Amino acid sequence: MAPAAAAQVPGAISSVSHAGPAPDETDTACSVWWATARPRPELVALLDAAERQRAERLRRTVDRDRYVTAHALVRILLSARTGIPPQALRFETTCHRCGGGHGKPRLDSDPGDAQVAFNLAHAGNRVVVALTGGLHVGIDVDVVRNLDREDLAMLSGEILSTAERVSYAELPSCERSRALAVWWTRKEAVLKATGDGLAIPPAHISVTDPGSAPAVTAWDPGRTWPSPMAAVTCLRDLSPGAPYVASVAVLGTDALTVTEQAGDALLGDPWEPPLRHSPGPIRLLTGTPHTLRSW
Repeated sequence: MAPAAAAQVPGAISSVSHAGPAPDETDTACSVWWATARPRPELVALLDAAERQRAERLRRTVDRDRYVTAHALVRILLSARTGIPPQALRFETTCHRCGGGHGKPRLDSDPGDAQVAFNLAHAGNRVVVALTGGLHVGIDVDVVRNLDREDLAMLSGEILSTAERVSYAELPSCERSRALAVWWTRKEAVLKATGDGLAIPPAHISVTDPGSAPAVTAWDPGRTWPSPMAAVTCLRDLSPGAPYVASVAVLGTDALTVTEQAGDALLGDPWEPPLRHSPGPIRLLTGTPHTLRSW
């Protein structure tokens, strides 16, 4: 049976049925969509009952706006991929480690041939969603803050592997706050892609230094990869704009095309030009242009 037509949101979205990648952009492509968190009460109708209840429990307006923006954007993008109305999409969150209900979110089932994987993240007023044609994906964004010496010492001990601490110690003090944010987002993107999240301490994974092209270099000696596909991980830094840093990781490929798009137009805001693309071969998308703490 053909999937139901994607829904329209009065006053916000004229149609989402034509959004998404071209049919051949599925194997090694990752589309990244950025949006700004702001009050959009009309988007609440796209959420399911559990999401609406969670949004209502958030006391701070900024947290509520960020949550609604992120979850509505996910639903709009997945609706475009699957043809299912945004509010009818259902998600499954079983943890692959313990079987609990706090695992990495994914579609409850892939409708028809619409293979899609996704992840979302948010920080400050930036919301980001990553989509692939089925390859496991993780994304993270963070705000660069000027940390004092005590916080720098604490966080570097929690985030960095032994090898990375050597590189960190060689950095000028004025560069250390941003460097830690880059290390953090790269590692969290990988751990969200595997579905492990912070069940694996960030210090158990090593990535390249912030001044180098992003890549996973090692897990601690004696540890196995948390997923067979994690042995081949493609990691990219993104362009969220200052004062943010962001990274995306995709498992199972060593060649990835990443496109970054402005997603506010999908939420009813005026169209913005696409962001700068990450290094590598680029092809724009067609049509109307992710405990896992970000879900």
